[in-house]
Amino acid sequence: MLYQQSAIDVLKTLGFSSDNGTEFLNKIRETLQLPLPQAYTDFMAYAANAPLFGTSDLWVGQMVPSLMEPYTLYSLLQEEIEEWQETWEEEEEERKGVLYELSQRSEADWPELMENFLIIGSDYAAGIALIGIRIQDLSQPDPAVYWCNQDVDISKWYRLEEHLSEFFFSILTKVLVCIDYDTAESALEEYGWEYEEYFDSEADDWVSSDEVLEHYGIQKSQLNRPCKWNERPAFICYDEEKSIFFVGSHDEDEPFLYAIRRHDAAPVFPDM
Repeated sequence: MLYQQSAIDVLKTLGFSSDNGTEFLNKIRETLQLPLPQAYTDFMAYAANAPLFGTSDLWVGQMVPSLMEPYTLYSLLQEEIEEWQETWEEEEEERKGVLYELSQRSEADWPELMENFLIIGSDYAAGIALIGIRIQDLSQPDPAVYWCNQDVDISKWYRLEEHLSEFFFSILTKVLVCIDYDTAESALEEYGWEYEEYFDSEADDWVSSDEVLEHYGIQKSQLNRPCKWNERPAFICYDEEKSIFFVGSHDEDEPFLYAIRRHDAAPVFPDM
């Protein structure tokens, strides 16, 4: 049983190609004229425009229902400043806020008030939180990831993950366990995989998640990896011999488990 696969390892096993992101990454480099971290280019080579991430918090290009690609925080601020110009003329000085203060300065002076970020995602459901990498960290191979609540204060950013690769694992975990959407279940059918679901039930003929874990000798102590962007702890492990991914959560309040197996693989419980 493999407990510590990287996000890229999982995508490779699922059948994703590293050719996916060539055009996507070339377009970002050309448009932004910024370096991109190695961890970002390595992951997006597989994830770009993949339907698996169509409802995720990571911008991968073509998503549901529109195109979502990275841009800089400063470019977003410039757009918002243009939209607010007329409103500011009617506002009292103390109510104009940080955007107005930025509008009164040259962009070269903006770092005195707030850092610039490469925005790479947002919370898909509401789009309130922005997720990004500090521009000054883009030359690092695996930089930290930050987030802000743009509806509260777009100038205040908080560290989300120590490394970009950890954030990608968190995103992939959240996608595969179908916490908010069942996008992964339909997307992976195209790659020859199908989902089987297990959760606690009092029905006599129902196999629980704990029974599956015990049957396959899966050690709970090996499962959870911290995923700060997920609402609850989740895990991914992979049985190489039987070609089955096990994803889910053994949270005491609401445990659940999905077995994701190849169409031609034996059922998780053949007798059921």
